Amino acid sequence: MAHAIAVGAAKFWHVPLCNGTHRISQSTFDAHVYIGIWPAQRLEILFNDLSDILEEYKPDKFGVEELFFNRNVTTAIKVGQARGVILLAAEQQRIPIYEYTPLQIKQAVTGYGKADKNQVIYMTMNILGIREKIKPDDTADALAVAICTAHSSHQDRLMRLIK
Repeated sequence: MAHAIAVGAAKFWHVPLCNGTHRISQSTFDAHVYIGIWPAQRLEILFNDLSDILEEYKPDKFGVEELFFNRNVTTAIKVGQARGVILLAAEQQRIPIYEYTPLQIKQAVTGYGKADKNQVIYMTMNILGIREKIKPDDTADALAVAICTAHSSHQDRLMRLIK
């Protein structure tokens, strides 16, 4: 089963995908934003929650978006710290990690690497059979990463058959 994680603000989303083309299951988990606790404590909560999720679902693939930021260095540092914890949780359980650029994710979902956010959301909804608009954007990002990871998983199986 392919799984994807997207980090945004203080939340993360776990998106399991069934094998083949039946990508229908979605679960949302919160990184528990507690006002008044230290950033290190938030990272510990994120690590523990994600480790529990990975232990429960035992994914065979783990997809994440490569870190990208423009000007807000403070946000980039916080997202980078959370991303590091996420990667560590997957690595400790020896789950193969697939990292994708935004361009690769857009290409996998829409067929066009420079697609805008609305095109990605539309195609993600179409691929997964979701009728209501996906909100917030972080959820759409996680679902798109999951689709990209599922495509990579399918490609891996084909490559093994050829060899």
